[in-house]
Amino acid sequence: MKRFKNNPVMLDQHYNSTSAVVGRWKNVKVEGAQLTGDSEFDLDDPDAAKLSGKVDREFVKGASMGVTFNREYMKQQPDGSWQLTQCELFEVSIVAVPSNRSSLTLFAETGEILTEDQVKLSISELTAELSIQENNQIVEMEKYNLSAAALTAVNLSNADDSAAVSTAIVNLSAELAQEKAAHEVTKGLMTDSVKLQATNLVDAAILAGKITASERDETIAEGIKNLAFTTKMLGLLPAKKTLGADIHNTTVELECKTPDDFQKMDINAQLAWKSANPDAYNKLFQK
Repeated sequence: MKRFKNNPVMLDQHYNSTSAVVGRWKNVKVEGAQLTGDSEFDLDDPDAAKLSGKVDREFVKGASMGVTFNREYMKQQPDGSWQLTQCELFEVSIVAVPSNRSSLTLFAETGEILTEDQVKLSISELTAELSIQENNQIVEMEKYNLSAAALTAVNLSNADDSAAVSTAIVNLSAELAQEKAAHEVTKGLMTDSVKLQATNLVDAAILAGKITASERDETIAEGIKNLAFTTKMLGLLPAKKTLGADIHNTTVELECKTPDDFQKMDINAQLAWKSANPDAYNKLFQK
């Protein structure tokens, strides 16, 4: 902050030129995790006065910091990203879109704005240096020991060949990934099967008058969670009435030739038609 407090310049869009100086910042201070300051535009400058008006009328709302940094303050995080832990504030600009890539501009120590490619190159160099350090550490590590159970798990008789151990571990990792993928597919199929069973169970209970159509979605959801319990619960409920007597299947079948015809019926008629005409229902909805 020392350099900035001595020259709290306000630039237009990070353009490092005297013509781009539109004002300065006053009362600059750190409040918690925020850097705050009050803007003072150079109203004798027509361009600055025009920009000040846009700010006052809230057509321009963005401010953006321009900082310089040293590579020694770039620290790699556990997730592989890089964090800049220290930097020096050069200027704070008025910008049109504060959430774009230029909302934080990085300067070289010479004062020149770094391009995105230059920043990427700097990070790439740091990554390469870190990789070399890690490889050197691996070379210097003492020989590791694997238990008999671990050697059996990777189908090896001894751990003298580090390349063979590495290959075995990679192969095990690949096999595990395949098993996980297959498990997810199987789990998905089982979920679909349980959902279908729960739906058929609940629809049958509605047709038997054990529950109302308004309870259908909630009961299906409970059936998906615990099909055995829902089956037992619905089995204990007495049947109140049969809807089949109220609906003439022949007439309904003649009127229900398309999915639109089916949707026009009320839920009780739909369930009765589905129960009486399972093949036609499956054909109608291509199941």
